[in-house]
Amino acid sequence: MKPQKIKLIQLLLTLLIVIGTSNRAKAQKYFPLITDSAEWNYIHVESMGSGSTSYSPYNISLAKDTIYQGLSYKIDSHSKSIIREDTIQKQVFARIWYQDTLGAFQFSDEVLLYDFGLALGDTFQIASFEIFFDTLYFSVVQLDSITDLDSNHRKRIGLNLINHKGIPKTMTWIEGIGAIDLDLIYPSGSSFADWHTSNTLFCFKQYSYFKFENPYPVWSIPVFYYDCSFVTGIPVVTKENKLKIYPNPSKGEVFIAVEQELKRIDVFNLLGKKVKQYEGNTTQIKLPEEKGIYFIRIETLNGGISSQKIVKD
Repeated sequence: MKPQKIKLIQLLLTLLIVIGTSNRAKAQKYFPLITDSAEWNYIHVESMGSGSTSYSPYNISLAKDTIYQGLSYKIDSHSKSIIREDTIQKQVFARIWYQDTLGAFQFSDEVLLYDFGLALGDTFQIASFEIFFDTLYFSVVQLDSITDLDSNHRKRIGLNLINHKGIPKTMTWIEGIGAIDLDLIYPSGSSFADWHTSNTLFCFKQYSYFKFENPYPVWSIPVFYYDCSFVTGIPVVTKENKLKIYPNPSKGEVFIAVEQELKRIDVFNLLGKKVKQYEGNTTQIKLPEEKGIYFIRIETLNGGISSQKIVKD
């Protein structure tokens, strides 16, 4: 064989080894759940009877530290439960802050909250304590990955409850984010044991930038409650997209100015129903004929999401 061909074969083999090593490194990257910069945005939904429903947005952060029984934990800003992580074993533990039968508040024994090392078909259990009748057993029925807003691939685990009736039968975890269809520290949320309520993650962010938007929110929640663009009730800017919508109020014709090229524009009414949609780099749109309040949500090609409320008079 000629020397040139041998060198070419050696070069190709080297490239294949490098690519394989890189892919394995990407696949093995673990996204820790507990970081000071993380914030989870949830919506609490509660059936009030007579067909009425209440919606209460709330946020969770883990910025404060505490020592309990010799171990270092972070404090859940919402439930006051405490949480720690073993990044080597890819496991997250929690002590639930709860009220016992005598009315006293205390921490539960430590429970294994997440295990991101689970494989398809594995069984996961949550040890019982005061608020549960027995230990809960889940089976891993889904194992794949999702792509976050920064194009990172995060492991996704779907679990089915196999030994208890009357509480949610499924839950979904995402590595570095947690449960998306229950509270972050889900045993502390009433939705875990009460079908009249639910807690749903609608977006997750780090260092004030959105990293994940739940594509499967509860269908009954009005869109402006669970959409990351409407978390604060004021225009939200992600990935440095500066949005300007004018005139506001408008007679019907609206102009949109943003630094990045547009991918899509959605218009929602006050009930959260999408009433118009525009694809591509459109900078001029028309509101529906009816007067009232609308929400305009834009998505840019760089993954940015912004929104603004507008009035048609």
